[in-house]
Amino acid sequence: MAISIEKIQKNSSKKKGVKVEKPSMMALLNKQLGSQNLKDNFKEYFYAELALLLDSGLNMKSALELLMEQEKKPQYQQLISELIIDLTAGAKFSQTLKVKRKFSAYEYFSVQIGEETGSLGQIFKGLSEYYAQRINQRRNFIGALTYPLVIFFTAILAISFMFLFMVPMFKEVFNRMGNELPWLTQKVIVLSENFSSLLLAFLLFAILLFLIHLRFKKTESYQNQLGLIILRIPFLGPMMLRNYSLRMLQSLRLLLESKIPLTQALELCSQMITFYPLQKALLEARDSVLKGASFHEGIKFNKLFSSKLIGLVKVGEETNQMAKLLGKLCDQTEKEIEHQSKVLGNIIEPLIIVFLGAFVAIILISMYLPMFQLSSAY
Repeated sequence: MAISIEKIQKNSSKKKGVKVEKPSMMALLNKQLGSQNLKDNFKEYFYAELALLLDSGLNMKSALELLMEQEKKPQYQQLISELIIDLTAGAKFSQTLKVKRKFSAYEYFSVQIGEETGSLGQIFKGLSEYYAQRINQRRNFIGALTYPLVIFFTAILAISFMFLFMVPMFKEVFNRMGNELPWLTQKVIVLSENFSSLLLAFLLFAILLFLIHLRFKKTESYQNQLGLIILRIPFLGPMMLRNYSLRMLQSLRLLLESKIPLTQALELCSQMITFYPLQKALLEARDSVLKGASFHEGIKFNKLFSSKLIGLVKVGEETNQMAKLLGKLCDQTEKEIEHQSKVLGNIIEPLIIVFLGAFVAIILISMYLPMFQLSSAY
């Protein structure tokens, strides 16, 4: 939102000696980071364009004006316009980001460091790369699961059609025959008769779980239990942990490169990660560092962190090159995730196809068994 007359009056009264209370750095760290109103696609484009324009010799205000002219979406035009107004009123760009809930404290502190060190273009480039990597991770994860999920829901529809329409048709034929039906055929018919009730119960159970999630999703105990359940899911659990770990490594690397102290970097990083077990582990590591322990000692006994990460953190602390080593680990982890996504897709697809084929085969065999018996009787 643009600076109002009241804000300008407050700024003027501040210059005259009237004290205006400032929020502390830790208060900013404790706020919820960012807003869901700005998509990662926009942030990646926004910071990449700012880095390019600043490297071309434009000042911040001119760069924002050019971006506003190029932007087509009204909500983003309005946002950039508000940033320009704040800059015109004399605020620094980092301060304009601070008062917007659409930007995270992570972005604000990174930009502030860039302003103080004269490396704002480099900071923008790093932020752009960070959001580009987040987009790429999400695409890889979605791409690995999209086709298997399509096959799975197609299988559900096919099985539902068979139980609701095909099996009842055969049941009428069998009733006219009057012969005793095979055991398998009887079980399939019973399942077909109760399929509507089972399907309704499943839907009600899913709705109940969704409502419970909405009610308790902000409580720590629920987030912790949900995270532990996710970690126990074969294939999917380790893959999600690796994705969140990569996001943690990227965030921590950029924060350390921006010269933000380790304890504050861990605080910010924990708030940027939406996976509660990893959030908790980072906060525990921060508490250990505050008590005088090294970072690698704070994560040494936590199973969420790999031995490779612990070893690199130890070497990074000894050589004072932690950000550089975390960057190398980021690249390795990203390649591993891409490979794991492909492997997961290649495993799930045939399993679902085999499951569907076997289920359909059982239903068809159970429906044709009485006819085979009847033909063999003559």
